[in-house]
Amino acid sequence: MTKLTDADSEQLVTQHWIMVAAACGYLSEEQENTLLGELEEIGRMLNSMMEKAPMFCRDSGSTVREDHASYFLTDD
Repeated sequence: MTKLTDADSEQLVTQHWIMVAAACGYLSEEQENTLLGELEEIGRMLNSMMEKAPMFCRDSGSTVREDHASYFLTDD
C-alpha cells in the first residue's frame, strides 16, 4: 500500500506544479484544466486501489527465503 500512497502524493505534487506553471504563463488555461482533470482521475483510481488493497495484499502465510546463498559461503 505504501507505493500507492507514494504515487498519490506524487500526483498531488504534480497538480501543484501544473498550477504554478499555468500561473507563470507556461500553460494555457485549457492545458491546465486538461492536465488537472487527468490527474484527478489518476487520484480517484489510486484511491480506489487503496480502498481495495486488503483484497489483494493479504498474508498468504508463505515467505520466500534463501537459506544458503552461495555468495555467503566460504571455502574455509
